[in-house]
Amino acid sequence: MTIHINHIAIDFSLEKEETVADVIAALRHWMTQQGLAVLGVLADGRAVAGDDQTPLHEVQQIDVEAVPAGEGDLARLAVVHRYFDFLVRAIESGQKSTIQDLETEFSGVNQALRPLLEPLSPSLAHALESLDTKWTQPQELLEPVHLIITVLKKRHEELKSPSTALQSSIETLEIALDALADLSQHFQRGEDREGFGKVIALLNAYEDLVRRSELVERIEKRVTPSADLFHALAPLWKEVENSLTLHDYVLIGDLVEYELIPRLRDLLSEFHQVSNLDRVLDLP
Repeated sequence: MTIHINHIAIDFSLEKEETVADVIAALRHWMTQQGLAVLGVLADGRAVAGDDQTPLHEVQQIDVEAVPAGEGDLARLAVVHRYFDFLVRAIESGQKSTIQDLETEFSGVNQALRPLLEPLSPSLAHALESLDTKWTQPQELLEPVHLIITVLKKRHEELKSPSTALQSSIETLEIALDALADLSQHFQRGEDREGFGKVIALLNAYEDLVRRSELVERIEKRVTPSADLFHALAPLWKEVENSLTLHDYVLIGDLVEYELIPRLRDLLSEFHQVSNLDRVLDLP
């Protein structure tokens, strides 16, 4: 058996490895030490997942695609994005054999997708469940696939430039706050859907802000407002979510107008004070 990394044959000594999964685990460990990340693995031209139990004596060649460790997630997102783009085109053009091939590969793609989008997984739960069944009606997969593609793009942008994505979230949250000026009137006029929609838009904007703030600190090593400010808001958000579930319009209006909006305005002020996102001192 031969092993190629980025189309180059390497001299990789096998020890106790017996399956493709064993080799992949050993390669990941070795490549991590070399500052590389595994992007994808083929066994005799077939895409394989990290838990593939094919015996090594049945495999002639393993091909590994690798990227610098710091680019790993972005590269994996790009690969997964291409997979779903292919799927959309295959469904829209009725390419049954291609759809069948992509269905066979979905298990491995799903394993790669979930850790990449873990922070956004709640919004994808239903879409992934739709794909994790037999694809008897491919046309019905278009809506969940388009949702997945949208989330992939969102995650790619925030990993590519966390500070740019964070600035976008700040602006989105400001717009969502301004839109809540007539929240009580919506409920008074029986426009429940409009009222709920504005509260949900606020919640989504806030969740994006929290996630991207953490990315800016972790990836770009830049200062953002203290995480304590987010923790302090958690109980209030829980009350808002409970009131939405109970359809308690009066409580929703009071919580949003008198509790949530003032605190979120204060939070935005904290972000504007560090809008230059200074680098954290004493970090490389």
